[in-house]
Amino acid sequence: MRKILISVSVIVILVSIPFGAQAETIKPNFISIGTAPTGASFYPMGVAMAKIIKDFVPGLNASAVPTGASKENINLLIKHEVQLGFVASPTAYEALKAIGEYKDFSPAPIRVVLVGHMGPWTLVARKDSGIKSYADLKGKKIIADMPRASANLTTMLTIAKAYGVERSDIDVLKLLSIKNAVQQVKQGRADGVFYIVTPGSAVFVDLTRSIETSWPTVSDDVLAKILKENPYYSKFKYPGGKFKGQTNPVQGLAGAILICTHKDMDEDTIYSITKAFFEHTDILKKAHPVGRQYTLKRAVSLRAVPFHPGAIRYYKEKGVW
Repeated sequence: MRKILISVSVIVILVSIPFGAQAETIKPNFISIGTAPTGASFYPMGVAMAKIIKDFVPGLNASAVPTGASKENINLLIKHEVQLGFVASPTAYEALKAIGEYKDFSPAPIRVVLVGHMGPWTLVARKDSGIKSYADLKGKKIIADMPRASANLTTMLTIAKAYGVERSDIDVLKLLSIKNAVQQVKQGRADGVFYIVTPGSAVFVDLTRSIETSWPTVSDDVLAKILKENPYYSKFKYPGGKFKGQTNPVQGLAGAILICTHKDMDEDTIYSITKAFFEHTDILKKAHPVGRQYTLKRAVSLRAVPFHPGAIRYYKEKGVW
């Protein structure tokens, strides 16, 4: 018998209908938004979303909650401890399909509200580590394992496997915070860190100014193979010169950051929240540079995952669904 993803302590309220039982619609007056640690982009974006809900959705209050990111947010959504949550697309896809890390669980009862910004996963290594390609990861100490956000490690291992390197070949270290991870690389206690790296990221600017770095890239043929097998990823590429020592272009896998909710959330509530977000994107843009990526076109760009009907209703009204 398959395990149930939620704790047995969670009480599911049922209503009787002629043909069986169905979960009661969730219609809260307070929206908690599961984000990530406060130093990550998810948190300021969540704060901005909470402000939009409080100011522009009548009858609703909201707040952003710091969490361990994707994996924890899924669990919190299932237990109704948050009503919206930031989830990386690989984690959401596996949870919804009950595959990969979630293969022993029932499909997660979550739905997508919108596709937000893209997260370009990048390997940044010490130049003296000898890492020039993902094929060089054998025997290296790489910080990548975020205990409550599995997409980070899953993505690195997906690329590594395409280059003939298995997890058992790599000394994978815990990623407790990106600032701590960068410090370990600077001090030589790790050979590299695998993380979402956006041009201009302060911690990586600091790293590249402190030591010489190497920036392995993923070849076109490897990317094509991975993307064919994993529809929840996208390709990213940015030119050389974005960081000190990063003289060549870097390309690899990017994951969409999704805003998710429980499948039983009230349709009108999710419709109103979605509408408010896209009528006030100026607030999102001011919250963090990634806020510029929150557009209607991007919001519906990943159809490999199911959307909430309240969100779909809004997107149909706007002619993008």
